[in-house]
Amino acid sequence: MLIALIALGTGCAAGSAADETTGESEALVASSVIVADSRATQAAEVAPDRVVLPLAVADRYRALRAGAIFVGARGAPTGKNPDGFLRRVVSVSEEAGTLVVSTTRASLTDAILRGAVRMSSAGPTSDRLFDTQSLTTLGRKELSGIAIDFSDQPIFDGTDDVEVDGKKAHFVESIRLEHAVLTARPVVDIDLRIREGKVSKFTSKVEGNLDTSVRATARVTAEGDLDPAILAELRTRKHEVKRVLYQSPRVALPNLAVGGVPISPSVQFTVTLHCQLAFGGPLVAHAGVEAKSAVRLGAAWDGAAWSPPMQSEFSIKPSFTMEAGGEIEARCAIEADAELSAYGDSGITMSVAPYVDFGVKADGAAHRFTVDAGAEGSMRGRADVFGVRPEDLERKLVDWKAPALLEGTAP
Repeated sequence: MLIALIALGTGCAAGSAADETTGESEALVASSVIVADSRATQAAEVAPDRVVLPLAVADRYRALRAGAIFVGARGAPTGKNPDGFLRRVVSVSEEAGTLVVSTTRASLTDAILRGAVRMSSAGPTSDRLFDTQSLTTLGRKELSGIAIDFSDQPIFDGTDDVEVDGKKAHFVESIRLEHAVLTARPVVDIDLRIREGKVSKFTSKVEGNLDTSVRATARVTAEGDLDPAILAELRTRKHEVKRVLYQSPRVALPNLAVGGVPISPSVQFTVTLHCQLAFGGPLVAHAGVEAKSAVRLGAAWDGAAWSPPMQSEFSIKPSFTMEAGGEIEARCAIEADAELSAYGDSGITMSVAPYVDFGVKADGAAHRFTVDAGAEGSMRGRADVFGVRPEDLERKLVDWKAPALLEGTAP
């Protein structure tokens, strides 16, 4: 009953024969930048605070000075440098036949004083997402659409033992998805411009259509004393469900280069079911939703301020029946995250969380139910690898509320 779900789904990248690497003639790189050669990047072992190189490939890096920016492309996907590295050097030493470059994190604006970074997970037709006069596609890799089928699965099984003034009751609660299918095909785009060592333009977008079809059944049974005080106490018992339905691997987007500085971007998609529940007595109910939505998450920064967020379109058709009445309050959502990284550092996460609020209240001998829906979306950051501070990335992208979708009275 609780799961009138709508969601932005995700996909994983199709393989490509080789990464594409290009440069920009107008790019300007900081004088402190040292780019690792292919032998070093293939042999490097990258850890959060160091880059370790076998001495056989390390001669030219012995003289790295503190403060230098050490950057390398990604090595083999199954090796110890699958994401590349962008680091500020702290010190260099030899240990057990290796050269250990102790480092701290760095950002693209530490390495690139002037240049543009443009990347996309879509094919060439996605040029329409940007101003095509100013965008030259550097590299593309297509993400195939996905279909998540999580039908015929329990999503919640719980019990509550309630005692008030010597009276006791035992409640058994369950929610089961009878049918639940989500299909979608997301597209991720980034356009980053750097001038004078600062971000002068930053655009990040996730766009895609989605279809969701869900039917669910909720049951609550009870034994013992079911007086008003017992049921009131039961309503205070909050339950939370959080389950990852789908998570892609970290998908490597094509390698890029700006002024000879290699950039190794990647994206990871996660879909999570999140429900908050409070029961108020025995019940048996069925609910469903058919949703078709066009989700567009976008944020544009001009170096000083953010532009208004893009608009998404949501279409929701719920259904509801009740066999046995009981009170309940719930919100269920599917939270979809697109996490954009470079050099293995998470830089930006763009999220959308369409939700359904469901409530049943006693109304004399009957029960009155309401179903409402909305969607929330946001952008957040964990590191400044793209040159934008995490606190500047905190931004609400979606705050949509549908009119009352469904209401009525059941026995």
